[in-house]
Amino acid sequence: MSLILRRLNHYGETGSYVTVLSARNRKGRLLAFDLVDTFSSAYAFYMFNVRARKHYVPGTSDVLFEEMVELARSEGKRFINLGLGINRGVSFFKEKWGGRPFLPYFLYEWRPKRSIIDAILQSLV
Repeated sequence: MSLILRRLNHYGETGSYVTVLSARNRKGRLLAFDLVDTFSSAYAFYMFNVRARKHYVPGTSDVLFEEMVELARSEGKRFINLGLGINRGVSFFKEKWGGRPFLPYFLYEWRPKRSIIDAILQSLV
């Protein structure tokens, strides 16, 4: 996940179909942002919602979601692809807005075995 977050700025700059929606408090502090991809002629893709933990304001993600819906409507989209419900909280949020799963998905994790060099370097730390 950290790799994805480190590359978000680059992604937002490269695609002309990517929109960044942001919410800030009165002092200008960023509270949350969404990335929305509108490349498809049929739907907007709700890519990410990132919100501050320290300065969390309840409802901020809902306000951004509503803005994304309006963006999709203004561009003539019929659907919004909400992506995966990666945990209960994300699934709840998407279901609250009318999202429903239509394809099963599976998560697999693979961790390569440590090489001898990695083991030696780790022992030096």
